[in-house]
Amino acid sequence: YLEESLNLYKREKQQVVLFVSSSLNAPKETQFVIALKKELDKLGYQLYFRIHPLDYDTYQMKYKDIIHAGILIDRDNLYKVLSVTKYVIGEVSTVLYEALKFRTVIMGLETDYSKGVNPDFVNVITTVDDVVKLIRYPVSSKVDVEYFWKENWEINFKCLLTSILNKNNAG
Repeated sequence: YLEESLNLYKREKQQVVLFVSSSLNAPKETQFVIALKKELDKLGYQLYFRIHPLDYDTYQMKYKDIIHAGILIDRDNLYKVLSVTKYVIGEVSTVLYEALKFRTVIMGLETDYSKGVNPDFVNVITTVDDVVKLIRYPVSSKVDVEYFWKENWEINFKCLLTSILNKNNAG
């Protein structure tokens, strides 16, 4: 389905940043996203907030401050959205890996929950200022996009998980 979507949704990238919710850290996500929207407005970027599927029934209450701030709640086809998105931000999500295939810049928000974010594959951020700097001064991708998608992806993925565990156990 991913390969089909790549062909179906070939679109030009737009000034869009997609924040992917983990569902587990709503207060921190809300605070971060609202502050981020103010900065992105200055840069001419749109901010989409993708709710986690677990929150489909409760998001209007759980993320009411995000809705009130005028941030677009994204529930569209993920691959359609990724096809136009320049930057994806998240704590820990499979969407970060899927976004790689769409040549999207990945930013991993480091929190207590996401200590396993691998700086070899994402741009690790902790503040809104980090996001602004990466938009103003882009860096090239830190990983070969096909690393997770070619025929032996399972071996590569296991190696990645092992390296994350080793880093976490060493720290």
